[in-house]
Amino acid sequence: MKPIRFWCFLLAISVLLLASLACAVAEELPDAATEAPASTQAAEAPPAVEATSAPETAPEAEQILLNEQFVDNSNNWFVGEDEYVETVIEDGKYRINTPTDGYNWFKASIAVSNVDVTVDTEFVEGEAANSDYGVMCRVVDADNHYRFKIASDGVYRIDKQVNGEISAIVDWTSTDALLTGAGVVNTMRVICNENHLILYINGTLIADVVDSSIEGGSFALMAGAYVNTDNVVTPAVVNFSNLIARQPMP
Repeated sequence: MKPIRFWCFLLAISVLLLASLACAVAEELPDAATEAPASTQAAEAPPAVEATSAPETAPEAEQILLNEQFVDNSNNWFVGEDEYVETVIEDGKYRINTPTDGYNWFKASIAVSNVDVTVDTEFVEGEAANSDYGVMCRVVDADNHYRFKIASDGVYRIDKQVNGEISAIVDWTSTDALLTGAGVVNTMRVICNENHLILYINGTLIADVVDSSIEGGSFALMAGAYVNTDNVVTPAVVNFSNLIARQPMP
């Protein structure tokens, strides 16, 4: 270190005054090139925060294609009655009544191959073991489509129909995510995105499978009733409400 000193003197201003000497003040400054002392320590980093896993949630979708609250029939769903089915829109719900053996489906008014559909479903009445309902995607025609089906006895199934031949992708499987019985609401989320087929029930991821058999088409709502062991069909009635269709995230 190089000391630099400054001295101050008080000069005599008259013959009769004695000269007095001011005290010197010294200050040391470090050279510009001098490094910080080796004993200087870097500031201690804060302790790492342990990462916590966020609860599993459904992926967000970005663009709304259809927001259907069933306050009217401006989106041109089938409403009416024939020998196979009866449908009506009332009280914010789309009701499908299937009195005969088989399933009925009703396409949305938009044509979209990749889609993310969320809808509330309510099993109103019927025979749980011999009825099902849900969402379809890639509905090209009656012989080519995917089906995501649930039943009020707590089971689900994903299947496909290709050129008229039906085969299971996920066969009937039970899940605690489903609320059972009549009059309860189960929220389904179906994502058909490229070759991924994904099903959420009440916010729980149920299935994520891969299949590339079908492209194009649109999505639909479906409900079915089937003959029991006594060869009798109990009509099934299902309500759909609060439907939102989005463009899936990439």
